[in-house]
Amino acid sequence: IPFTSEGYIQSINIEQIKGMTITAVVYKETDESLLIHLNTHVLEMIHHQDCCETVYLADVVGSFEDLIGYPLLEVSESIVDIATEDSSSTASYYNFRTVKASVQLRWVGESNGYYSETVDCYLYKTGV
Repeated sequence: IPFTSEGYIQSINIEQIKGMTITAVVYKETDESLLIHLNTHVLEMIHHQDCCETVYLADVVGSFEDLIGYPLLEVSESIVDIATEDSSSTASYYNFRTVKASVQLRWVGESNGYYSETVDCYLYKTGV
């Protein structure tokens, strides 16, 4: 599914895609990113490595296949910070729900507490 990076919106509020319909989902292991193709846009979830942090998709509960073709009724994000004396960790939860099913993503970020530990969300127009 073609899309361009022109006119992207960085750091979107994930709730902006509420009402859109998922048409496909692609996980790219090479850069630990997730592309969620919607009826008019593509949502890219990715972390751009800075130095000394790790951010990865740790868990997917549910199946995106069950969401394809249905409008998103609920889209939400919640972030939980876990800090210790020696390190920092952040769990970012993303929930997607349609009339048919729901999917929850858990992204985990770890660092010394100085670097970003969350995933960035970019929204691209598909030209449809």
